[in-house]
Amino acid sequence: YITPSDFTLSDLMVGQRPFDEVVSYCDGQMLEAANALPAIYDDPSKYGRINKIMALTVRSRMLLFAASPLVNGNEWYKDFRNKEGELIFNPTYDHNKWVKAAEACKLCIDEAEKAGYKLYVETGPTGELDPFMSTYNVHIKKWSEGNREITFPVTKGNAYFNYFLYGASTRDFSGGNGQGVYQGLVDAFFTRNGLPIDDRRSNYSEEGFSENVDKRNTSWSYGTGKEGEVTAAGIYNMYCNREPRFYNAVSFHGSWQECAKRPYDFFYNGKDNIRSSSPHDAPQNGYLVRKSLCMTDNKKTGVHTSRQGFTYRLAFTYLDYAEANNEAYDTPEAREQCLAYLNKVRERAGVRQYTFDVVSDQDVDYIHIDNTQDAVRKVVKAERRVELCLENNRWYDLRRWKDVENTPDMIGDNYGMNSEGKDAKEFFKRTVYQTRVWKRCYYWMPVYIDEYEKNPNLVQAPFWLD
Repeated sequence: YITPSDFTLSDLMVGQRPFDEVVSYCDGQMLEAANALPAIYDDPSKYGRINKIMALTVRSRMLLFAASPLVNGNEWYKDFRNKEGELIFNPTYDHNKWVKAAEACKLCIDEAEKAGYKLYVETGPTGELDPFMSTYNVHIKKWSEGNREITFPVTKGNAYFNYFLYGASTRDFSGGNGQGVYQGLVDAFFTRNGLPIDDRRSNYSEEGFSENVDKRNTSWSYGTGKEGEVTAAGIYNMYCNREPRFYNAVSFHGSWQECAKRPYDFFYNGKDNIRSSSPHDAPQNGYLVRKSLCMTDNKKTGVHTSRQGFTYRLAFTYLDYAEANNEAYDTPEAREQCLAYLNKVRERAGVRQYTFDVVSDQDVDYIHIDNTQDAVRKVVKAERRVELCLENNRWYDLRRWKDVENTPDMIGDNYGMNSEGKDAKEFFKRTVYQTRVWKRCYYWMPVYIDEYEKNPNLVQAPFWLD
């Protein structure tokens, strides 16, 4: 609330309130705001102001978090209390929180679709879906350019130029090579046939190099510089025959660098990995981020796209709903609804959809999964890992699921390619580039000591004083 101008210092000495109380307050405020706001402003100059869909999106995401294992019946916090002795987190599981989250997600979807929001899709000359262009331009095109997927835009200060220059651009273009991806993400993407790489039917291989150009039906040209070519001959097989989202998210050795009109060269002291003279401006593990990068941007020529920034898009809420609905209603009918929204995202991505019906291994349209809550939970988590990667989502998923200490990407040795390898034989090896340490206190940021020393009503976050 707004503090009155005649406050006394003690008025500001507010301690932590129970988590559910805070969620309930925010829930009411956001729902009230959503009911008072338009879904879309008639005046284009008001684009970016808080509207109904933005309020409903944040509300549904908050309720999803509130229903999740970290804060819904977590026995870790059964003795964690505020200064008044109240439990901050309720140690008793409340299934109705999942019901409320599912209802909030569905309300958001219904209101958004009614107002014209939809997944961004591009089609080819004969009307067929082009998943490469769709999953590329959803992160580039603005609302004014037809991108109706953006549900929470950022219209000022989205820092794209810094990301473009220091994160994703190479030294050859005055960049910093500062944002890579790790092997866990590379491995998470599905293969061309929509299966995970550890599925025996996926045709995935880490042996050898491609002998032919992989040409697909797309106008996308950021694979080799030629329209429709996804990978060239001679590419390490780990990166071949993968799904479209992979090629729009990760820059790997041999992938196409459009502004340089050449492939990336991540070998030791190659053009994009000058480790001997500037090790900190070189990729640490043989990869750079590509997602959200406009491939035609070029600092040398002054080309810099005014890309649309956003915090959330409709695909977030589709996957939020698929998860919440699966947890809220353990019925075959509810799971059918979950798959329906999960499959909308997969269809746009150009990968096979899931079905509960029995299909053959050669079925080009569907992948069979069991009609169980566990099976749906597994594929929803896998889809979130891929679709929402590099969009400030993964960390929050792992936290709310209490999955961090069970996730190799987050604890222990972290892998990439051997960035000190001078040739293919040395470079293409899974190599530890950092070792991560995890403690249970890291699930919450600490209260800085000077803050809780100033305010005697604050208590330190869980486990930080252990």
